[in-house]
Amino acid sequence: METQHKPWLPEAISTSHLALFSLTANPSLAADLHASLLAAARASDDETGRAAKARVDFALIDAATIVSEAHLHTAVWQAQTALGNGLQKAKSNHAEVIYRLGITNNIGDALRTFGLTPTTTHLVLIRLSAPSLRVKEVLQQMQALVPGAELLPLSSLGLLPNQDQNAPSITDRQRISKAYKLQTTDQKSELSVQESKKVESLVVGAVAAKSIAA
Repeated sequence: METQHKPWLPEAISTSHLALFSLTANPSLAADLHASLLAAARASDDETGRAAKARVDFALIDAATIVSEAHLHTAVWQAQTALGNGLQKAKSNHAEVIYRLGITNNIGDALRTFGLTPTTTHLVLIRLSAPSLRVKEVLQQMQALVPGAELLPLSSLGLLPNQDQNAPSITDRQRISKAYKLQTTDQKSELSVQESKKVESLVVGAVAAKSIAA
């Protein structure tokens, strides 16, 4: 898990915790978690309902829609900046992170495009918090949410196969092309390093430019 602190931001959102998990060992985990997320959204404002909401109080992002660590960090920074300036568009801090990944002003579209689905195989969890929340506690909460899931380094994200882990790319290029309206490339051919950097630059640039266009 990676934690960053930006002391110039409002304390409650100044710290970001990001982690990547593989859900492949438990094929039903994504569907179960998706159901829990929907149930929490409908939960009553009582002790039980608040506990259900607190359990899933993260940005839950399908890692197949992420091209790099920089892609994630840019969206987090854009969300923190909007929240710090009172310019947020979403109803919650973590929904704002997902909203900032998209290039449109439709929050629902961003949640559908980048959020957890019942078939997600790799999941990014993000928590915005005050620095008083201990890193160990955040990681324990994340692992409790995805029991049995494998914690992966964020460096596993990317358009190219992971050479260190001898694993294929987590990123779904077709979904990226659709989400960011990129010219479709041959999805069957492997990208060159130069091509992957170009796609990453376009995607990160689009996320960074959203706040300017809004």
